[in-house]
Amino acid sequence: MYSVFSKFVAPSTKSFKLGDRSLYALSHGCRNLTKLNISGCTSFSDEGLEYLTKFCRKLKILNLCGCVKAATDCALQAIGQNCNMLHSLNLGWCDNVGDLRVTSLAYGCPDLRCLDLCGCVRITDRAMYSLAHSRVKNKASIWQPMMGRYDEEGLRSLNISQYTALTPSAVQHYVTRSPLFTPALEGIPSS
Repeated sequence: MYSVFSKFVAPSTKSFKLGDRSLYALSHGCRNLTKLNISGCTSFSDEGLEYLTKFCRKLKILNLCGCVKAATDCALQAIGQNCNMLHSLNLGWCDNVGDLRVTSLAYGCPDLRCLDLCGCVRITDRAMYSLAHSRVKNKASIWQPMMGRYDEEGLRSLNISQYTALTPSAVQHYVTRSPLFTPALEGIPSS
């Protein structure tokens, strides 16, 4: 019998070391998990996170902020393949995150509404173009017949602060492809 646990927040103490064994235990004991916050836990590997996504497919909120070893391209590909109900993903300060796997997320998580890429310095314009052309429900043609009914759908929040490689034209391209999205362009230089 599976646990009815729907939310797990890792303790926020520097002396508390959670590792892959913790993720394996969550994977088997909490298959109905919908929210997981392991931000700042640096002991997890990408293999542990990949394993978790195979069993906890109901995840809707995942906070990996600062999980540098866990948030790799392999782990993000697994999230894109296994967590298609994901609504919110925080990858802030995960400097192993690259364009290719943001593309996997964009196409594998169509219900994504909140994406935090703050400080992900390997992200370039290619990721923005992928988000603009993805399955994420943020296109005007999808929205027109549903206005008012599904106001919560579509990418509504995108944190792209602390970037060095994004250009204003890529951000503008995303905004024009997503007419209902109102970004906070903090940290983006003006053209």
